[in-house]
Amino acid sequence: MSKKAADLLAALTLEEKALLCTGATPWLTVTVERLGLNSITVTDGPHGLRRLVDIERMRSESYPATCFPVAAALSASWNVDLLHEMGQRWVLMPSNSSRMYR
Repeated sequence: MSKKAADLLAALTLEEKALLCTGATPWLTVTVERLGLNSITVTDGPHGLRRLVDIERMRSESYPATCFPVAAALSASWNVDLLHEMGQRWVLMPSNSSRMYR
């Protein structure tokens, strides 16, 4: 861990650490103004990125997202070329574009 990260972690109160684990909303982390930590937008999807169009509304429409097989299934294939191809496709998907982040 970098010194900067260790110092930041030491400066956080227990309550702030808990809030960072739970988030301000399902799609936003909390802001810790006294330490200069801004809220960030997160996404959902261990099998591909998914993001709501309106992150302020829980039941908002989602942007289209690709669902890849779970990691256990991929690793069981022993197909390194397939994993490489999946990684290339994942980073090029429109759901990974800058429009997803504030």
